[in-house]
Amino acid sequence: MTTKEIGCFLALIMTAALSPYENLKSRVLKNIELICVDDKIRNDFREESESWRDLKKVTSMKELIQLLEDRDVLTEWNVAIFEKLVKLLGNKESVDLIKAYKKLELSDTTPQCSVCHCKIQITPVQLDPVLYSASDSDEMESAMLYISRNYGCRWKHLARALKVREGDIDNIFCDNPHDTCEQTYQALRRWREEHASRANMNVLLKTLRSSPCNRTDLAEKLQKGYHLN
Repeated sequence: MTTKEIGCFLALIMTAALSPYENLKSRVLKNIELICVDDKIRNDFREESESWRDLKKVTSMKELIQLLEDRDVLTEWNVAIFEKLVKLLGNKESVDLIKAYKKLELSDTTPQCSVCHCKIQITPVQLDPVLYSASDSDEMESAMLYISRNYGCRWKHLARALKVREGDIDNIFCDNPHDTCEQTYQALRRWREEHASRANMNVLLKTLRSSPCNRTDLAEKLQKGYHLN
């Protein structure tokens, strides 16, 4: 792509009704959608897909991208796997688009509103650490319910960070379709069952703050006791 074309693309994603990521995905798909997914491409993404059975069902680029998004390895803030795909396909225009997107969107770490994509300014709050015990069953249950109501659709990030098995995550997703609150709660419940004494509040707070969860807001509210109100 020429410098002028890249500039036009940057202007487009800044003013479009779609989010910058959805706009990028749409543009790249137009470039690669006619390419069929064969076993060579499947093998290149076998590790990321985490399920050869599901990957074998994929025949189009749109389906492959959807699978990678479902596995949370392709997200609006992590497009490395997208870049890997278009490089393997030798699509230079798409490589340039992704590089432009990364430069514009990912160099700024200021969080965005998920609805209007405006930047959100957050003032860090220093809090004294609060110690919790795994035997505090009622309090842990309250925390799990609070997280379930407030975490949102990216609950798989949290489940994987807490080492919930991939098969359990898939079962939870299938057993509770379109109900992210229940999906999140069941994932937390599964974590607590599998890890017993290690499934304590300190671990939960640390995981919420860590990448890829990055939910310091929830961790701070738990420390303030919002889940007990």
